[in-house]
Amino acid sequence: MKHLRALLAVAFAVAGTAACGTAEPDAAGTAPPAVASSAPPSPKDTLVSAAKALDAASFSLRISQDGMAGTGRFDGPAKAMAFEVNTKVQGQKVSFGYLVIAPNVWFKGDLGTAANKSLGITKGKWMLIDQTKVESKDAFPIDDTGNPSLALAPMFEAASGVVKTDAGHFEGKLDVSVANKLFSADAEVLQKIGDKAKSVPFTAAVDEQGRLKTLKLDGTGIDPSISTEAEFTDFGAIQPITKPAGAYPAPASVYKMLNG
Repeated sequence: MKHLRALLAVAFAVAGTAACGTAEPDAAGTAPPAVASSAPPSPKDTLVSAAKALDAASFSLRISQDGMAGTGRFDGPAKAMAFEVNTKVQGQKVSFGYLVIAPNVWFKGDLGTAANKSLGITKGKWMLIDQTKVESKDAFPIDDTGNPSLALAPMFEAASGVVKTDAGHFEGKLDVSVANKLFSADAEVLQKIGDKAKSVPFTAAVDEQGRLKTLKLDGTGIDPSISTEAEFTDFGAIQPITKPAGAYPAPASVYKMLNG
């Protein structure tokens, strides 16, 4: 969760704290020669397709990484996403939340009483973000068009050594430096581990509809902080994501935090 950890660091600095069809017979009543079926997709291509399938689905998601616990809902057809992360910084419980209903983005945070006051954050209240004041789209889980995105497909496209271990299960190595959203380590960790970021062992599972179901990254022997577990459930059965009531315009201090 690279951008989330970066936000925490900046926030505490700002606050001063830390199918095939049937062949038709020809005119003579003889069916034309059968066309050979295409080869099945490779394990890697299957995972790329499974990641892309999430963009068109609605589901719940759970992500854990290095003391951070993230939960949320994703609704591809509605171009909406709600996601919240809880963790601790210097023993202080903190949280961040994002809500996207394209093209709008809202943000909320709770860094503790002192930091909230310093940053102009009202605990539990959403702030509407003016995206023209945000320097990088990577600050939010959205793509360049403003739609919610998990940015998983690029990671699988850069994967290596992908094999299918049994029906619906795969393993290989991922390049965690590719993703700029929820599944990559922070910049300091990436700098420390160097090229090892390009070959992090992973396992993944795909459901019968070809959608990614689980993803686990194993940072053992590289850096424990990049170990990540993600689970995608409740396909087609999530609560609608609606515009938050009582949202207020984000203050300048929040843009300073988002822009690092």
